[in-house]
Amino acid sequence: MENFYTYFMPQIIAGLVEYLKFRKANPNATEIPEHLIMIWVPFDTQKYFYPTMMFQIYLLFQIGAQNYASLAMYISLMIYAILKFKILRHLLRNFNKNCTSEADALRVLNELAHKHQNIINFVQKMHTSFKLVLLVEYSAASVILASAAIQILQGNKQFLFLIYASLFTFQLFLISWKSEEIKTQSVMVGTTLYQSDWYFHNRKVRRFILFMMLRSNKPMTLNIGPFGPNTMETAMARVKLGYSYVTLMSS
Repeated sequence: MENFYTYFMPQIIAGLVEYLKFRKANPNATEIPEHLIMIWVPFDTQKYFYPTMMFQIYLLFQIGAQNYASLAMYISLMIYAILKFKILRHLLRNFNKNCTSEADALRVLNELAHKHQNIINFVQKMHTSFKLVLLVEYSAASVILASAAIQILQGNKQFLFLIYASLFTFQLFLISWKSEEIKTQSVMVGTTLYQSDWYFHNRKVRRFILFMMLRSNKPMTLNIGPFGPNTMETAMARVKLGYSYVTLMSS
């Protein structure tokens, strides 16, 4: 649905602009160009042009609302996980600030370890829910970007396909950026523990901290199906592959 909206949104807007230009140049015309209607309807578009155009605009906003609501939900979940990691790191860095004994320090660390595990479970559930969505998104990314680039190079509706490619690339890198930040924040939990005052505590507390550091060595990632983690490098690879398609099809 995201790709559908991203592709047809500039097309429909351009159709409206073209229709206004057509009416200005031909105020008394009775036949309206068929290409201004981007959707199929089971009736004569010439006879019911205005209702069809209004229905097309309605679909544009309806699909757009659904598209960006789903994208906003996904980004919001990733930002939530990132913030939870940042809060956890702050608490770990100052875990012994109000501790009066080794038992207090161990109790605080135990509570923070439970918080850490809850964040890990949340990210794992999010990964399970969205891995197929990411797989579909990235599988089509290179072909979509290459197709738009070829249309631009051939001078075919350059402005439309430029908008389309820009919107798609923005969404691609936005998701990859937040996915990579989750990975970075999860690994930095161990670094934060090392930056704490662990050396002032007894062997039992230090061992507990060591176990938490070992757990944080495994980064939390949002994978693209079976093809590895979603990172900025992965998004850039999709763009490079799209460029390779353009070079191949242009030669």
